[in-house]
Amino acid sequence: MNNKDLEYLFTNTSFNKKNYYPKGVTTNTQDLHLKYLRKSHFKFNSEKTDNKYVKNINLFRLDGTLITTVKNPQHPTNSKLGRYLTINKVKTEKYLKRFGIRTPKSRIYKSSEINLAKAETFKNSNNPVVIKPLNASLGRGVVTNVTQDRFDESWQISQSFAEAKNRPIIVQDYIEGFETRATIIEGELMSIVVRIPPYVIGDGVSTIEELIKYKNQERQQCGYLSYMPINKSERISEYLKSNNLNYESIPSKEAYVLLLSISNTSNGGELMDITNIVSDEVLKLPLQALASIPGLFTGGLDIMLRSFDDIDPLVLEINTYPVIALATYPTYGQGKDLAQKYFESVFSIDQFIFEPPHKYNIINNKIHIKHYLKFVHLRNEIMNNNFDKLKSLV
Repeated sequence: MNNKDLEYLFTNTSFNKKNYYPKGVTTNTQDLHLKYLRKSHFKFNSEKTDNKYVKNINLFRLDGTLITTVKNPQHPTNSKLGRYLTINKVKTEKYLKRFGIRTPKSRIYKSSEINLAKAETFKNSNNPVVIKPLNASLGRGVVTNVTQDRFDESWQISQSFAEAKNRPIIVQDYIEGFETRATIIEGELMSIVVRIPPYVIGDGVSTIEELIKYKNQERQQCGYLSYMPINKSERISEYLKSNNLNYESIPSKEAYVLLLSISNTSNGGELMDITNIVSDEVLKLPLQALASIPGLFTGGLDIMLRSFDDIDPLVLEINTYPVIALATYPTYGQGKDLAQKYFESVFSIDQFIFEPPHKYNIINNKIHIKHYLKFVHLRNEIMNNNFDKLKSLV
């Protein structure tokens, strides 16, 4: 994302206020699951594991028979093959390309191969790239819009994270636009949220450092954002420098100034729900992408858009255990209870398939089943239409 994208988001939406959540809100996906189940009418129990922070959640029918177990960080309705295909970003890209789904071009290098990576990256092009550790999460070690003269320094930033977990490094095409997270629950697209990097808005008087201070004071009013302030860092200094700015710069009044290009709330960013704003083409892509992965029904897809009606969006990666807090606590737009949606779907689908004599009364039962069957039909259609391509994988 750049300043132009940031300005586009706020000038092409009608959000006139931010959402402020109470202190102490539940944000962890497993905790959100348990919070919903405790107030629901569904039978369940939770079991301790070797990890004191992780529990297994057993779900039961009305007669007490076990339906399934949700083991953090896995959804039981997602297949082992699907998780395998998506755990490696480069494998995911190659697989999705077989189905005509647009993804960035990535190359993998050992952390020691900086000279080879730089030479191959800029051999035939001077276009900027993204450097990040393989299987990085939460934006750790990700450096975007890397030019040839910033390559070495950016590589070192990524390398410091890659070596910590012995990860190779990815050099990826830099894609213009803004990053969104599309969350699908048991075949139903529930939300598309823009992950806005940390930014400030100029007042014509204050320095960027002062504006950050004001922004952090505002974030303290929101229970969800208060624990994720904008921290002055070398990464922000480097990003400002690349835009001929520093902490002492005074932006003009109402000027949008990005502090980082990495889209992550943990770095001081914000969230904007655009589910009801984007075009039908954008809404279709995450469903098509997830349906092309065998055995996946729930997932979070990172998608790059250049506009709300982008006719050629691009899939960055697929996560099989999405962070549902992103859709639950957007800074702008309507939040959604994805924990409720998930468990209502699981129980509805189980009752549809196995027809137990005694059933839970689920208000949206037919809607959940409808979306599930529609998604299954989409997957079958995709697999049948691409049978010849799939044969080469066997």
